Amino acid sequence: MADFAYITKGFHEVEAAFTETAFRVDPVVGKALRQLAKPVQRSAQDLAVANMSNIGTGSSSWSRMRVGRKRVEVYVVEKQHSQGGDPRSGFLPRIMDTALRPALEMHRGEIHAGVDAALALMLKENF
Repeated sequence: MADFAYITKGFHEVEAAFTETAFRVDPVVGKALRQLAKPVQRSAQDLAVANMSNIGTGSSSWSRMRVGRKRVEVYVVEKQHSQGGDPRSGFLPRIMDTALRPALEMHRGEIHAGVDAALALMLKENF
């Protein structure tokens, strides 16, 4: 099998590239990609509680995060959103800086290794 090199410039570019391909993402690979985000989710929740005042704890608090996936794009976002208006207008930049980005950085190595493995599996199965 030939060696492949890839450069990721952004999730949207990756999504567009996979949309143009003829193969679909195997459900096993999709689940593996989603599992890569679970440690980031847990760390982001812990960092939000530790570093942000008045964010709350428990199942209905603003500190709760969820993992989503759309084809090959996996993401972690806050679980709770305000309904109408934006009473917490500074919330998103603040949670990005204090919880989400630091959590991603904490797990960067394992994410790289996991994405490498998932891409190798997709390439092996489709080419």
